[in-house]
Amino acid sequence: VRIMTGAVVPDIYDAVIPVEDVTCDGQTVTITRPVKPGQHIRLPGEDLSRGDRVLPKGTVVSRLAIGVIASLGMEQLPVIRKPNVRIINTGDELVAPGQPLKAGQLYDANGPTVQSLIAPFCGSLERRPRAADDLDRLTQELQADCDVIITTGGVSAGEKDFVPEAARRSGWQEVFHKVAIKPGKPVFCAVKDNQLLLGLPGNPLSTAVTCAVFVIPALKKMMGRSDFLPDLRDAELTGEPLKSNRTVIWPGKICGWDGHTTATIAAKRSSAALSALLDSDGLIFQHLCETYQLPRVQVWPWPRILT
Repeated sequence: VRIMTGAVVPDIYDAVIPVEDVTCDGQTVTITRPVKPGQHIRLPGEDLSRGDRVLPKGTVVSRLAIGVIASLGMEQLPVIRKPNVRIINTGDELVAPGQPLKAGQLYDANGPTVQSLIAPFCGSLERRPRAADDLDRLTQELQADCDVIITTGGVSAGEKDFVPEAARRSGWQEVFHKVAIKPGKPVFCAVKDNQLLLGLPGNPLSTAVTCAVFVIPALKKMMGRSDFLPDLRDAELTGEPLKSNRTVIWPGKICGWDGHTTATIAAKRSSAALSALLDSDGLIFQHLCETYQLPRVQVWPWPRILT
């Protein structure tokens, strides 16, 4: 019996022979290859059966999953929406890229850095015009109706570091302020109702590192993802460690992810050296060590951070 690909096989037959494996001469069909029962027949439930768990809760619906969902006849499925985020940069000295610089001014790198790092994890993303070092204006900015507010700068101990005070004035409850890490010690966190405020330090590399370590995992968690925690792997440190009495989280080179993993901290070791990110493979966690031995390190590659 001739049958087309995808058609239902009558019950009395138990194999399908591809047309290229036969020769036809009038009413005679010659089979040129051995035939096995069940060949080229797809049974109901062969791929997925009733009761199979296809996408566990917390799984990202990737492009690879779309076809599987469609094969189950589902036109839509419920998902957790991505959070709506506002970025606020502080600092009187900051100037938008493309504008002429005056003495004492710096181009704003923090806003574009944070925006580019977190964009895949946001529903809507608003980057506000630079907020001057003004307590009243910053207090007003922190009253935005969004899921997450991220500030850069203004969280240390300077005379114009107003973020913690502005947060208190606008009803935020502090969760923590200052963490024993380098760079990024002044990082600030507060909550209000169902909103989250994360205040990142103003030094550009500190901003990037704390965005990767604090902001991105928080956004992944708010998306309902189960893989929001840092996926760290032990590694052997090569080259000079970075001297510090805090846990160091620094960009660097990572080699041998699938075997013996080594890590080399970037040569540029200033929290303002944003270019240390260039040619780095991820973040290296150098844990505090109280002996004279090389400190223990773990690595977190960029592809695992940014997806």
